[in-house]
Amino acid sequence: MNTCEPLWRMQNWENNTALHTLRNGRKKMALFLLNLDPELASSVNRAGESPLYLAIEARLYGVLRKIVNQNSFNLDNPFSRNWLHAAIFSRSVGSSKSIDNGNGKITQLPKDLRILIISILPLIDAVRLCSLSRQWLPLWIYSRRLKFDENRFIDPASSLRLMHGGHELAKEAWRAKSRGRRRFLEYVNTTLPRFVQPDLFKLSIRVCYEPGYDQYLQDWLRLAIAKDVQEIKLDFSVEELLQSPSPLLFEVLDFLHEGKSLQLLSLNFCQLTTSFSFKNFAALTSLSLSKSFFPTDLAQNLETNFPLPKDLSLVDCTYLED
Repeated sequence: MNTCEPLWRMQNWENNTALHTLRNGRKKMALFLLNLDPELASSVNRAGESPLYLAIEARLYGVLRKIVNQNSFNLDNPFSRNWLHAAIFSRSVGSSKSIDNGNGKITQLPKDLRILIISILPLIDAVRLCSLSRQWLPLWIYSRRLKFDENRFIDPASSLRLMHGGHELAKEAWRAKSRGRRRFLEYVNTTLPRFVQPDLFKLSIRVCYEPGYDQYLQDWLRLAIAKDVQEIKLDFSVEELLQSPSPLLFEVLDFLHEGKSLQLLSLNFCQLTTSFSFKNFAALTSLSLSKSFFPTDLAQNLETNFPLPKDLSLVDCTYLED
C-alpha cells in the first residue's frame, strides 16, 4: 500500500481502489469519487477489472455515462478491452440468437450507452462487438478511434513469395499485393465517410505509398480535420519502400494545421516541405517523426516552430538541404 497516495487512491492486496466498490452497487459513492478524482476510472485491479467494467456489470448506467463522458478511462490494454466485452455480454450463452433474445446484459443497455461504448473502442474492437448482436450491428458507425492498415487486405504469403520465390511467383505475388491494396483504398474511401460522430479521436493509416494515392490521402485527412480529429498517425514504412534505393515519399501537406483540435501528429516515412510549419498548429502537443525527411531550417528551428511541446520524438530522420 502506497501511503503517499490520497486515501481514495490507496489499493488493497487485490489492487482495488475505493471506486471498485461499484461491484456492490454503491452509485452515490462512485459518482462522488469520480467528481473528486476522474483518473480513478483508469485503475485496474489484479483481475483486470476496471471501473468501466464494473459499472456495466452492476448496471449502474449513470456511473457508466460519467466515466465515458469524462474520458478518463484507459483501453489501450487489450486485456482491459476484453473485460469490457465480457461485462457487456456476461450471462449470454449459446448462439448469437440467444443474445438477441435478451439472455444477456447486451439487450439491457440503453441505445445511448451502446453508442458511448462503441465511441470509446478502437474500430476493430467496435466492429467485433457489433457483430455479436443485431441490436449492436448498425452502431459501428459511431466509432471515433479509426485505424486502417493495408496488411488486413494482403495475404502474408504474398510477401514471402515476393522475397523468396522465383520470377513467376514474384510476379504473381506482386499482382496479389496490388489487388489487396486496391481493395484497401476502396474500403477506406467508402467506409470513412460513413462515420457519423461529429468529432473523431484518432485517425491512423498504414499503407504503402504510391503517387496515385495523394488524392485519397488528402480526402481522408481533410475529412478527419473537418471532424476535429485529435490524433493523426500516418505510417508508410512498409518493407518495399524501406528497401528501395530511391523511394517515393508522401509529402505532408500544410493544410493539417487547419485541425484546431489536433493534439498528436505521428509521421513515419514521410517528407515535410519547406512550406510546412508547426507554428500554425493551435493545439499540437505531441509530435513524432520517424524515418522522415524535412528541410534543415525546419529542423534547426523546431523548438520555435513547435510552440506547445510535451512530447517530441525524432527517430532516423534525414535533413534536406534547401
